[in-house]
Amino acid sequence: MGIPIIFDKPFKTYDEQIAHLRDNYELDIVDEELAKYILSTFSYYDIINGYQECMMQNGKFKEGISLLYLYFFHLFDKEFQNILFKNILLIENSFKTKLAYSISAHYGVSMYDYLDKANYKPGYKGKIFFNILRTNIFREIGKTDKQNNTKTALIYAVDLLATRPYSTQQLITKLKRKEYAPEEIQEAINRLTARHYLDDTDLCQRQYQAYINEKHRSIKAIKYKLMEKGFSQSDIQNAQEETDIDEIDYEYTVCLRLLNSHYTPSKADKLKCQGYLYRKGFNYSAIRLAIEDFFYNP
Repeated sequence: MGIPIIFDKPFKTYDEQIAHLRDNYELDIVDEELAKYILSTFSYYDIINGYQECMMQNGKFKEGISLLYLYFFHLFDKEFQNILFKNILLIENSFKTKLAYSISAHYGVSMYDYLDKANYKPGYKGKIFFNILRTNIFREIGKTDKQNNTKTALIYAVDLLATRPYSTQQLITKLKRKEYAPEEIQEAINRLTARHYLDDTDLCQRQYQAYINEKHRSIKAIKYKLMEKGFSQSDIQNAQEETDIDEIDYEYTVCLRLLNSHYTPSKADKLKCQGYLYRKGFNYSAIRLAIEDFFYNP
């Protein structure tokens, strides 16, 4: 018989992993069911080991760090990576395209020409060597519309989308302010939509959920905010239907939160509190429940 292998990372059930994180790493875990979901959805390495250098001190997680915090941080990390990866691919593809264009323009399309290493030898007389080739590539990358010396509508739109998401209407407004021709704007919008860089339905749903998570606005105020961002009524309605919440319960929670942050039950006027919440667009039933709990069940 051979020598038994002892593994430094033996198999552990989800319950054992949770106990290990609590006892050895002092990680704050309140909801065990949620913890099991997180550990069964993402790898232990990604959630725990991936951030230990910045989240741990002396072998223990820093005070206030919870598994839920690591989970949200990981989601943010992945979304940020996706943004970087998408734009790195665009940059790489753009560079390769301009490199191929410059080489073909100067050496031709025959592989015997563009694979001839003599063409890239520094100082080779009569040929475009690397320094000149590099200059040509950067000139292509920085090329702008010759007529007005500005970026095309498509390139400007891509630059905007690289910084943050925009609705179609927001992007059109930005392009109009730059005084691009309507036909050029529409062509840019069509190309971006076809490549899914513009997706109002998806973006509207994510924005709606983000506002819900903030627990600061009424449903009516959220819908108005999305309309201001240029989303259509159908996209807003779809986002509302796709968000799985009890709207009365949600608004009751937000109303109570706002009351507690702005008023003191013993000093507040009931009618003024009702008016304050009503002006913010909350449902009357949610206001009534929140007022009752605020004044009579503090």
